[in-house]
Parts: sequence; C-alpha cells; structure tokens
Amino acid sequence: MPAIRPPDQPRSEGEPTPPPRNPRRGPPTGEFRPPVWPEDSTGDLSRAERAERRTGEFRAPERHTGEIRNTGAIRNTGEIRDTGQFQRPARPPAPALSPVPPPHGAGRRPWVWLVGAAVIVLLVGAVFVIGWVRAGSPQAAGNEASTSTAPEAGENGGGMGEVDPNAGLGAGPSSSASASKNPSAAAKSTANIPGRVPGGFPGPGNTGVPGGTTLTAYSGPCTIDKDNTVIDSKTVNCDLGIKAKNVKIQKSKINGAVVLDTDQSGSGSWSYTLSDSEVDAGTRQNAAVSYGNMTIIRSNIHGGQTSVQCGESGSYCTIQDSWLHGQRIPDNANWHLGGLLSNGGHNIRVKHNTIVCDAPVNSAGEGCTGDLNLFGDFAVISDVVVDSNFLGANTGSSYCLYGGDTKSKPYPNANKVQIINNVFALGTNKKCAAYGAVAGFNVNGSGNVWHNNTWEDGTPVNPEN
Repeated sequence: MPAIRPPDQPRSEGEPTPPPRNPRRGPPTGEFRPPVWPEDSTGDLSRAERAERRTGEFRAPERHTGEIRNTGAIRNTGEIRDTGQFQRPARPPAPALSPVPPPHGAGRRPWVWLVGAAVIVLLVGAVFVIGWVRAGSPQAAGNEASTSTAPEAGENGGGMGEVDPNAGLGAGPSSSASASKNPSAAAKSTANIPGRVPGGFPGPGNTGVPGGTTLTAYSGPCTIDKDNTVIDSKTVNCDLGIKAKNVKIQKSKINGAVVLDTDQSGSGSWSYTLSDSEVDAGTRQNAAVSYGNMTIIRSNIHGGQTSVQCGESGSYCTIQDSWLHGQRIPDNANWHLGGLLSNGGHNIRVKHNTIVCDAPVNSAGEGCTGDLNLFGDFAVISDVVVDSNFLGANTGSSYCLYGGDTKSKPYPNANKVQIINNVFALGTNKKCAAYGAVAGFNVNGSGNVWHNNTWEDGTPVNPEN
C-alpha cells in the first residue's frame, strides 16, 4: 500500500494529481459541511480516498449515532440543524408539471372539523324533528284502531291503503285459521301510515250514508223478525239480528253489528240487503257484518274482528262497491283480524271493493292475518269470485290474500275460485304484506282461475309470492 502523504507536506514531483474531489463537497472553507455518503458507482471517490477509508484514518459518520469522528472535535448534537445553519444541498429543480392537489386533509385547521361536525348535527336534528312532526300530525297518524271516525278522504277519494310497517301479524281470522306471527312485532308503532285508494275504488267519498241525508233515531226492534222490514235513514244504536226475509237497511248509521246467523233453524229463508250505510261495530271478537244470505252494496264497514264474514251455511254472500277497513283488537287480546273472511262456504261474490286489514299490532303481538282470507276450516271453499277489488297494503299482515288452499286445514283443497282483475297495493316493502301478496291459491285446482291481477303500478302479481 503506498504511503499516505501528510496533508501539510507539498506534493512531490512526479506524484500523480488526484482527480478532483466531489464537487458537492466543495473546497475547504473552514465551514462545517456534513460528510456525503459515497456513491462508489459514480467514481466520486479517488483510490486514495478509498484507501483512507480502509486504513481507518478517515471514518464517515455512523448512521445510527450521528457521531462525527473526523477529528473528534465536533459532534452532531443537533444544535446546528436547529439553528438552520446547515441545509443539505437541494436537488436540481424538477421539470414543470401540472399542479398536484395536496394530500387529503392537508392544510386543514381544527375549526374546519368543528364547523363540519356542527353542520352534521344540525342536519340530523332537522331530520329527526321533521320525522317527529310528521309522525305526530293527524295526517301522518291516520285513525287509530280504537276510534270510529273514518279517515279523511284524499284527492282520489283516499282511505287506508297502507298501515304501520311495524304492525303485527295475527295468527289467523279465527282460532282455527292460523298464520305465523310478525317477526318484528317487538318493534311496533301505534300510528297508522295513511295510504291511498286509487281513483275509482270505494272509499270514504263514495261509500256509507250519502251526503245530505238526515238521520233520525231508530226506535224499532233490534231483532228483525218481520219480512220486508225497511230501515231507512236511521241511526241505530244496537246490534241488528236478522230473522226475516227481504230485510232492507239503507242510508243508515249502525253503531253495532248486523248479523244473520245461518246456523239457526229456519235461516235458509232469511235474507237482507245493506246498502249506502255505515256500520261501526266497535271492539268485538266477531264480525261487523255476517254470516250469509246477505247483499252489501256501497257501505262503509269498520270495527269488529273482521269487517265481513261469509259463513259456510249461507246460501250466498255478495259484497260490492264497499269499503272494508278499520278492524279493532284489545291491547292484550289473542285475536286474528281480517278484512273479509270465509272459513268455508260457496256462492261468494266479492266485486269492486276496497279491502284492507289495517289494525296495528297489540302488545300481545297479534293483529292482521290478511285483507281477504279464505280458509277451509268448516267446509270446502268453493264457487268464489273475487273480481276488480283493491287490496290495501299492510306490512304487518302475513299475506294480503289467502286463496282457499291450505294443507293444514280440514278441507285443504278449494275449487272454482276465480281471482281476477284485482289490484294489490305495493306497500313500503313492495310486497303488500310481510311475506307477499298471495298464499294458498292453487292454480291447478279444479275450476280455479288466476287472471289479470296486478300491482298498483300495473305489473303482474303471481299467484304465489
């Protein structure tokens, strides 16, 4: 190894001149400059300098300690860096590029976050207040199940087309007609959500006592046993029991139920017509209007466990141009509600009505089974026509329509059931009820017909959903 010339001796003659030092270091000026880590691949270090490193006479600063050992007199204590006297030489400027946006959140101040949080809190509070006002207003609340006053008419003749999405499921319209309970019954609400009855369907504006009718108190018997009796423009404050033929009840308000018991002896010759009237049956565990040999036209029927019930022993049962709604249930009762019910029967005609079971769930988790319920409990469901009705939505019901075929029933197979030209409300879940629009309809049953049944937006409803 050649001897190293001391730095204070002049260069001897013939000694090769070393290549210039790394220009980044510059000539010694007495000013401290940090050592530059060598980049051997660039040729910046001379052979003599590499030799210096190998002999240990010159040591670069250690990366981990930052200690400078060139003379031992100077240590990198950070004082120079803090005073700003030292700055690493800057790289050459990069070519001009398009502006680059600062990193997300760069340059923000704490007050910006505080203002943003305050705006979010105000918006959430406004949404909450608006929802609370709507839920508490008469328009949003609708009629509670315990009142007898009909809902206000909408611009299309409104009515209760849809009720509380959290309303509970009943177990069926009768003790023998069961359906599964509402899976969300625990999260129930007491307010109904007003729906609408599409134009042309029955509602508060075209059913019940006609406007301008003067009602007087009814003073006749509550059991009608005289043939051809007519009750016209009366307020009746009792249950009317029909035990005669060709009885007419018209343009009247009945604060009670209307019943023709087809199980009684001689009932085959009894009959009645209820037209242009209102029936408010209150809270009771039976139907508002029942059980057979009856014709119902343009009537507003509410209250009771079921609005209308067609019994298995009746000769016929006709409901037309009427509004069936507003069923009621005590808070702790285990009842099963519906708009129209038959537990078995024949010669049933249900044409151009608005039918909805809209009672909210009670504290026992019970409420509506469906709008129109056909079950083979006591006889076969046979010869039924359900034509051109509007079935309202209730996401608390099981299904909006039960079609008469239920395997668990004593009479499981319906026949000659025609479900045609009906409109199903979509409801908030777009299924009319909790599980769908229809259950228990057998398209392959003898004489059964499913035709032209649609959602209210015009799309078809399949017989099973």
